[in-house]
Amino acid sequence: MKLALFLLVVSMLSINLLFPQKTDIVQTVASPEIFQGDLILTGNNVTIIEGQFNIDGSIIVEENATLVLRNAAVNFALTHHAQFNMSLRNPSFGNPRLLVENASVDSNNYYMTINLFENSSAGLNGLTLGSDLTIPYPYILLYGESFATIRNSTVTYIPAMGNSELVASNSSIATIGGYDNANVVLTNCEVDSITAGDQANLTCKDCTFNVDAQILATNLNYSIDGLVPGFFKYWSFTTNCTVQETTIPHLTVADTQVGNWSFISKGNSSATISKSETRTLRFLESSHGQLSKVTAGWIISHDNATADVYDSIADWVFAYNSSKIWLANTTSQNYCIAYDESEIDFNWHLDIFIKDSINQPVSLANVTATYPNATLAGSRLTDGIGHARLTLLERIRNAKGQYFVGNYTIKATYEIYSNSTTVDIYGNQELELVFAGLQIPEQPSILVLPIFILITLVAVTVCRKDRPRSRVQHVLR
Repeated sequence: MKLALFLLVVSMLSINLLFPQKTDIVQTVASPEIFQGDLILTGNNVTIIEGQFNIDGSIIVEENATLVLRNAAVNFALTHHAQFNMSLRNPSFGNPRLLVENASVDSNNYYMTINLFENSSAGLNGLTLGSDLTIPYPYILLYGESFATIRNSTVTYIPAMGNSELVASNSSIATIGGYDNANVVLTNCEVDSITAGDQANLTCKDCTFNVDAQILATNLNYSIDGLVPGFFKYWSFTTNCTVQETTIPHLTVADTQVGNWSFISKGNSSATISKSETRTLRFLESSHGQLSKVTAGWIISHDNATADVYDSIADWVFAYNSSKIWLANTTSQNYCIAYDESEIDFNWHLDIFIKDSINQPVSLANVTATYPNATLAGSRLTDGIGHARLTLLERIRNAKGQYFVGNYTIKATYEIYSNSTTVDIYGNQELELVFAGLQIPEQPSILVLPIFILITLVAVTVCRKDRPRSRVQHVLR
């Protein structure tokens, strides 16, 4: 009896020391029975929950009230998604608070949120969310001017929005995101996926991102070159990439292992990504992507977005709505699927070599490709080794099926000489055309006039420089 009385006095003194500015009302709520209805804390109320606490309702902390979870297991008896929640709200010039010291919160595997609104705050140490960590709820949402510190915890999903601030250390977090003007600082955390969007500022040190680090770009023009997964002593989106706009998500990592990279483009964003290894490249609304020599897990377009992809490899390619993806010399290990009114175009390189009758290359020959309906598909002049590359459409895929172009007519002309053939594009191919009866001289006639003009100009320039010098020498004599 004396021991119980002593513990009660110590608990009350601890609360008073923790909140000396308030007149506290201490309530201890713990019972294996189910608490029926909402638990609402207002005023300067301080409620401590220890042990197992089952509730068939929501927990609301308002005004200047405080909820303390100490060595507690709080179980919400949800029977469907979003039935209950835990919310800190309506500060009314106060500061609704949630303090956790070794506790778990479970939502019976249904969707549930722990909301921090306005000027609320949370100090979380040793918090575990959910009994099955493969299910992403319950999770914590930060809004407005809210503030949270997380230590030594295992949580599922934490989006920080508005002007909120989140500081986490020595914790395991499945997914974390910073949006609007939020500020997020992570130290020594293991995270599956992290997202930086809008004008949020995310700083991470001594962390591990198991799945990916993701940039959400809205109305942003940016370029990325040579970015691959690995350990980064220091990397910043704004300094290691070319970004032209002022509204920029800031992601900075130091001494951090990044499992992969993902980029999501929205609005009128334009992304140029080359020689990089990525997990997801997603284009929404009216954004555009120019991708070259990229290895990607997913390339996805939505809405009216477009993406031009060259010389790349993707596991999956998906197009939705009215978007369009243009692929050139790009292979997919699985499927390229178009939905709705979207379209995926498959193009390949045709390398054409033009030679004369004695196997010499013919430069400046005109090479054209025409579709089966005789309309022009492309043209190019051969270079110094008689080579011209055309990128030609093999097929179009949409929601209704696939449509193959068929045979192209390839024609080469040089002065009075010409030759042609047909070819069916089904991958990168090479083609050789020979001009019978043509023998290119050592100095092609087409080069004689330019060479003569160049020699004349050089001679005139030399003469002009010599004349003044002669006059000076004559005067000196």
